[in-house]
Amino acid sequence: MTIAFVLTVVVIGGLALILERTDLGRSIRAAAQNADAAELQGINTRRVRSLVFGIGFALAALAGALLLPQLFAHPSIGPTYTLKAFVVTVLGGMGNVAGAIGGGLLLGVTESLGAAYVSSSYRDAFGLAAFLLVLLLRPAGLFGRSRT
Repeated sequence: MTIAFVLTVVVIGGLALILERTDLGRSIRAAAQNADAAELQGINTRRVRSLVFGIGFALAALAGALLLPQLFAHPSIGPTYTLKAFVVTVLGGMGNVAGAIGGGLLLGVTESLGAAYVSSSYRDAFGLAAFLLVLLLRPAGLFGRSRT
């Protein structure tokens, strides 16, 4: 468990550094915001999309490898973690690495405290209640910015 946590922190930190401090990260952000404008600036958006897909695939494989020793592998385990990933993304704000970290921490702490102090059978319900509360109070997410 400790190795998985440390490795996750290192990978997230490395990804944040790449996205914020390298030309590749600048290209990824530009292509995500406006692919046509990025093309006009000389960015090969097709190559950037391929690289981002590869990075996403590698991160998903790493997550699976880190979770496998702690869980039973069966075909129906994916939707649970896909839903949690969606909730974390929306909680933190779309396209925001710091928001994803904050959203993940909020979801994890809310589920753990709810399971410890109320009932472990309602663990997912506490996470979804926090999700709904954040959406009511801050529709753009915790770290997201409103477009208006």
